[in-house]
Amino acid sequence: MPPEYGPASTSSRKPGGLEAVETEARCQSYFKWLDDVLESPHGRVFAGVLGLWVAGWTLMQVNMWRELTPVYRETSCGRQESILKEFKLGLDEIYVDLQISVHCQNPNPYKINILDSEPGIVQIVAGARPQDRIDVGRLKVKPGSSLSRYGKGVVFVDMNATIQKNISERLLPVFLNAQEIPILMQLRFQVGIRLFFGLGGSWQARAPFDKACGLQMMGVLVNSFQQDKERSRLGPLVCKDTWDELLLPGTIPAATEAKAIDRMDFGAAQVAPMEVQTGELAKNVSFSILVVCSCLVATVFLWISRNGKIPDDLKEYRGRMVHVALSTLAPSSMGSQPESEPGSALPSLAKSKSSSKPAAEPKDSRAQQMPAFLWGA
Repeated sequence: MPPEYGPASTSSRKPGGLEAVETEARCQSYFKWLDDVLESPHGRVFAGVLGLWVAGWTLMQVNMWRELTPVYRETSCGRQESILKEFKLGLDEIYVDLQISVHCQNPNPYKINILDSEPGIVQIVAGARPQDRIDVGRLKVKPGSSLSRYGKGVVFVDMNATIQKNISERLLPVFLNAQEIPILMQLRFQVGIRLFFGLGGSWQARAPFDKACGLQMMGVLVNSFQQDKERSRLGPLVCKDTWDELLLPGTIPAATEAKAIDRMDFGAAQVAPMEVQTGELAKNVSFSILVVCSCLVATVFLWISRNGKIPDDLKEYRGRMVHVALSTLAPSSMGSQPESEPGSALPSLAKSKSSSKPAAEPKDSRAQQMPAFLWGA
């Protein structure tokens, strides 16, 4: 079988150890070229410029590190506008379809995207009993909404409500007599962000926001006679993992804690605490390694610029590190090759050479068996 078609063709690939030796030789040649450049007449200037550039780049990374600490700052949503898409007035029910636009502020240095969403229920609490929680509609955050980095954005929400006649009869006394009316809503959507930082690292999170949220709304009469007309009638929005946690006494702040401008804050504990902690850890580890290595590189170049030569200890340490790194990676590259290839190629060649000998052996064997005096014939 010709070598180009048989197993011998795979033997052209070099073993991992030989590749490591050649790679180390190439690295040493690159280092030799760099040493010649740095120790040339203009090498001190080149090393100084390069050291200052690395130092400036390190300061930029430190500033980015500072901007990303903490990795997530709570976003806030304030002014709301609504558009009536559909209104049906029947004998026994009222159907309302609204599109609500919520203006939000993003103090983070990255863009926040609303990816997917599912409808959630909207309830009004008309009493202390569980059966007093009345479903009044559905709420869904529209995908595609986004908040620009260090900027503002608009989140669109579709809400539809079907209010039966018997429900309206139960709700009317509540709105007129109660000082505060708890409004519960289920928010279910996906938040996506992607953050790039040092060493080519990035933090990409796709966090599900599936929370039971609630706020207090002032009653109609209370809101009409309050002295501060600019104060919002909606209290702060609070989100918990379950309805039981949300409905514990004192969990939902009073509507009197409302600010002059309607605002709902979304802290890290509400959005995705585990994802935020993971991003914080990835950021700190990446920037720590980056800043330390950059400072060392800048220090070396500035030292070379001042003294005009490369320390011998640095050359020795550099070569030792390259050798250790390549010797560590060499077994993995050898292990990645099929085990049968090196052995299968050599036996096949040996077999092909030995197999050609038996074809000539009969003639030679007969000559050896002939008497010596006949050789001359």
